[in-house]
Amino acid sequence: MLWGKIGHHYARKKKYGIAAKYLSKAKPSSLKLEEKISLAESLHYTGKSEEAASYLKEVIRDHPSIGWIHERRAHILREMYREEEAIEELDEAIRLDGDHYMNWYTRGLAHKDLGHYEEAIHDLKESIRREDASSVISTYYELAMVFYQSERYEEALPYFEKTLSSSKVIPNYYFMHAITLEELGRTSEAIDTLLKGRILLDKYRSRPDQGYAIFAETTLYSYGAFLTFQRLLEPTYAFRLTLFRLYASAGDNDSAQAMIDEAILMFPGTAELFFQRGKWHSEHGKMEEAIRDFDECIRLEPAHVQAMLGKANTYRSRHLHTEAADMLENIIAIDPDNVLARYWLADSLCMLEQYDQALAASEELLKLEDDDPLNYIQRGDICMEMNQPGEAELSFAHATRLEDSAKARGKRAYALYLLGRHEEALAEHQEEARLDPSLLDHPYYHAGIGHNYKALGDWEFAISEYSRAIELNAEQAEFYLCRAQCFLETEAWSRTEQDCTKGMTLQPELTDFYNMRGFAYYSLKEYERARQDVQACIALQPQVASGYYNLGRIEYAAGNPDEALAYLEQALQRNAMHALSYLYQAYIHYDNFDTDACVESIARWALHSDVHATPEDKRRAIETLGEFDEAVREQAAQHLGSFYGEAQYYS
Repeated sequence: MLWGKIGHHYARKKKYGIAAKYLSKAKPSSLKLEEKISLAESLHYTGKSEEAASYLKEVIRDHPSIGWIHERRAHILREMYREEEAIEELDEAIRLDGDHYMNWYTRGLAHKDLGHYEEAIHDLKESIRREDASSVISTYYELAMVFYQSERYEEALPYFEKTLSSSKVIPNYYFMHAITLEELGRTSEAIDTLLKGRILLDKYRSRPDQGYAIFAETTLYSYGAFLTFQRLLEPTYAFRLTLFRLYASAGDNDSAQAMIDEAILMFPGTAELFFQRGKWHSEHGKMEEAIRDFDECIRLEPAHVQAMLGKANTYRSRHLHTEAADMLENIIAIDPDNVLARYWLADSLCMLEQYDQALAASEELLKLEDDDPLNYIQRGDICMEMNQPGEAELSFAHATRLEDSAKARGKRAYALYLLGRHEEALAEHQEEARLDPSLLDHPYYHAGIGHNYKALGDWEFAISEYSRAIELNAEQAEFYLCRAQCFLETEAWSRTEQDCTKGMTLQPELTDFYNMRGFAYYSLKEYERARQDVQACIALQPQVASGYYNLGRIEYAAGNPDEALAYLEQALQRNAMHALSYLYQAYIHYDNFDTDACVESIARWALHSDVHATPEDKRRAIETLGEFDEAVREQAAQHLGSFYGEAQYYS
C-alpha cells in the first residue's frame, strides 16, 4: 500500500518517472483504483504507452461499469494516434456516464484529430454544457481549433476570444487568436494580440522549466499537452517571426525589420531566421544584405536549398544571370531532382543567350517533370530564341494538351505565323480568346490576328484588326505601320499617307514610314512631296541603297532621266547587287535608245534578282520583260551567259 500511495503522490505532481518506479514496486492487488490509473499514466509519459494501454484494458475488465477508466484509456490511445480505438472506448464511457464532461471532451478531440469536424463540434459543445469555469477555457480553445481547422474563421473567433477572457491564459491562446484575425484580414488586431501574448511567452521562456509550472497551475492540460503546445510555437521563434510576417503584411517595414533583427539576436546561429531575413531584404531591393543573409544561412546549414534558391532568385531579379546560373548549378549538384532550380537555370541560360545550354537544361527538366505545361512553354520559348519555330510549335502544342491555356495558345499562334501556317494561327488565336475573353480588349491580340490576315493577303480583315488595335491603343507606331502597309497594297494612297504621318509623330526615326508615304505620294504623282520623304529616309540611313533607288524611280517618273540615272548609280555604289536599280537603268537606257547599256543593265538585273535561281531560270525571267523588244531581250540573255560562261550556260 505504501508504494502505491507514494507513487500516486508523485504522479499527481507529474513526476512520472519517480511515480512509475514506486507504483511498479507495489503488488497489483494492493493498488487502489486511482493508483492504478496513476501507474498507467506514468507508464505512458515515460514512453511505455503500449504497456499503459494494455494495463488499463485489464483494469477495465476488473471495473467494467466505471466510465472514466474508459476515458483514461482513450486519452492514452489518442496520444498514440489510435483515434478510432479511442472513440470506441469513449462511446462506452458516455454510455456508462453521459454526464461526465471529460468523456465528451476527449471524444471531441479524437474526432477533431480524424477530421470529423461536425462530430467534434457536437461533442465539445456537449462538454461545455457540463463544465464549470475551472475547465471550460481549454474546451473553448479546442472548439475554436475545430472551427479554425475547418476554415470557419468567423465561428472560431468568438471562442478564441473566450480563451483570453479569463486568468487561465496560455501563449497558444494568443497565437491562435492572432492568426485567426489574420485570416479574417484584421492584421492590426492580430499584431496587438500577439504583442500581448509575447509578454506571457517571454515569461514562460525565462523559467528553467520553460514555463511548465505556470502552465500546470493555469490549465488542466497534461504534461504531454504542454510539450505539444511548445512544439507548436517553436516555428514562431517566440512570436518574433510571426510578428515580422504580420508587420510586413501590414506594410510596417520598420517594425518588421526590427522584429526579424530581434529574432536573430534571441536565437543566434539559426539558419532559418537568416533565410527569412534574406528573403525580406531581397524583396525590398537590398541585394547585398540579402546575399549576406543567404550566405550566413548556407554557412550554418550548407544544404539549405531554399536559401540557395533565394540567393539565385536575388541574382535573377537583378539580371545577374551568370551568378544565378552558377548558384543554380550548385543546387542541382546537391538536389538533382529540384525542378525549380532546373527551370530557373534554363531561364537564366536563355537570358545569357546560351541557347544550346538552355535547351539542354530544359530537356533535363522534362525528364524529371514531363507533366507540367510550363516546362514545355519554356522549351518553346527557348526554341523561338534559337529561330526554331517548328520545334517551338511542337512544344507549345504539347503544353496545350497538358493544360489548355490562353498563354500556350497565343505562343503557338505566333510560332504558326512564323511557319507560314496562317489559317492554323488564326484558329489558335480564336481558342486563345475563348480561354481568356479579356484578350478581346488587348491591342496586341488584334495586331497578331491582323498579321496573319495580312500574310494571307486578306487586306480587309487585316485592316479591321489593326484598326481595332489602334482603337485600344492609339500610341503604338507599329499598328499604324502595319495598317499603312495594307492600305498601300489596296492602293488606298490617302489612307496610307494618313497612317504614315501619324506613325511618324510616334516613331520619327522609323524609315518605313517615309518610304511608304513617299511611295503613296509617288503614286499620286506628288513628286516633290515624294522626294522630301525619300530624302528624309536617306538622311536617317545614308548607306542604304533603297533610298537612292527610290529617288531614281521618282526622277524617272517625273521625266528627269539624267537625275534618275545618277541616283541609281549611287544606289549601286552602296549595293552592287541591287537588282531593281539595274532594271530601272535599263528602262532609262531603252528610252534613250542606248541598246548596249540597256542590254548590260538587263543582264545584271537577271544576274542579281534571284541568287538561288538557275541560269536557265534567269534567262526565262528576261523573256518575261515585255517592256523591251525581243531583240534586246535576246541580246541580254546572251550577255547573261557571258557571266557564267557559254558552255555552262547552255549545258
